[in-house]
Amino acid sequence: MNNLNLKFIVSAFLCLLISQIGVAQLSKTHYIPPLTSAELGNAYPEDQYIYISTPKTHDVIFTITPNDGTAFTGIVSNTTPYVHHIGFGDSQLFVSSNSTSRRTTDKGYIIEAEDVIYVSLRMEAGGAQAGALVSKGTSALDTVFRIGSYTNEDAQVNNWNNYLNFVSVMASENDTQITFANLPAGLIIKNYSGASPVIITLDRGESYTLATNSADALINEDGLIGCLVTSDKPIVVNCGSANGSFHNGGARDYGIDQIVGLSKVGNEYIFVRGGGPNAWENILIVPHEYPTDVFINGDLTPITINISDRYLLIEGDKYNDAGNMYVETSEDIFAYQGVGSSGEANQGMFFVPPLSCESRGDVNNIALIDQIGENTLTGGITIVTKADATVLVNNFLLSRRTWRNERAGKLAPEPAARSPPAFQV
Repeated sequence: MNNLNLKFIVSAFLCLLISQIGVAQLSKTHYIPPLTSAELGNAYPEDQYIYISTPKTHDVIFTITPNDGTAFTGIVSNTTPYVHHIGFGDSQLFVSSNSTSRRTTDKGYIIEAEDVIYVSLRMEAGGAQAGALVSKGTSALDTVFRIGSYTNEDAQVNNWNNYLNFVSVMASENDTQITFANLPAGLIIKNYSGASPVIITLDRGESYTLATNSADALINEDGLIGCLVTSDKPIVVNCGSANGSFHNGGARDYGIDQIVGLSKVGNEYIFVRGGGPNAWENILIVPHEYPTDVFINGDLTPITINISDRYLLIEGDKYNDAGNMYVETSEDIFAYQGVGSSGEANQGMFFVPPLSCESRGDVNNIALIDQIGENTLTGGITIVTKADATVLVNNFLLSRRTWRNERAGKLAPEPAARSPPAFQV
């Protein structure tokens, strides 16, 4: 694959997010279920890092507990972020896709601190890809989730066997029963030949990862989208694709995130376009109830998602001239956004929270936002807020014109050679 140049896009949604999400990443406890990737091609994970920061000006002591039992402590403050190099390949963070569909006791992390901290994970992969997710802290804990991933068009017919979708869960309490349901007929789950739905039991800190390779069957391209994950005690969920695509051109990238549960999603959203063409500047709407009507940019005629549809993919041509899209739905939904740049190989996907004017405050601060280890990336920040709001970035007051120019990349330097991650602050 040629060198990639996706812009580094970080979407900071201020004020309009629901109050739980507005402070979701700021927490004393963070659960990190393991990730996985396709075992072939350029999906294989390379260097991986944990980034920790805090708004607190005093020192905050934290403990990172890998689920192999060997804990270690560190100190972070507002002016001194902390970076932990996890390792390379199938590490404490990554479980091989050939080892999925089994109860795992020695992967993932629980991170606990004496005061509130932000936690994000960033990784490089396959010499050309990169990915990232932001921990949602204790706001990630819930009992009902709907899964999103790339759609991976034409992956099966072209035998693109490094397109892989997954969902990974971690229990926060002992003796937690978890069910993976609404899996379509014919779906081939890696390393699994049992009945559907899939039902497993985990203790605190244990995890389970379910993965589907898109080359195995036509339904595998998007069959994990809409999977219903339920539990009798709170769990944390990571999901997405490593690799995958929202298009059919044969290129690919990571698209992963940690999501929140049904109690914290909603029916009103604003999306801000990234730097790519319509084909992969997509919005993935995953309903929890069927039918669900979707209204785009105030259109009074809805698009109805029926149970046979499972989800709705909104193409990039639905953004308005300002690069925004306003979506209302008749029922609460799970929303995922695809962003990218000029090439299909340069894209990402993240989970998007709904709107609310209840959340007010600062994002202070996200650690070393332009870095993955020693690799420094470039790009822009997208901010969504109320009309006439005052927004300062690093104590610099932004005008509306400045916001638009930054979103369009006019103030950003040339992007990096490696595809950086797309994730939401």
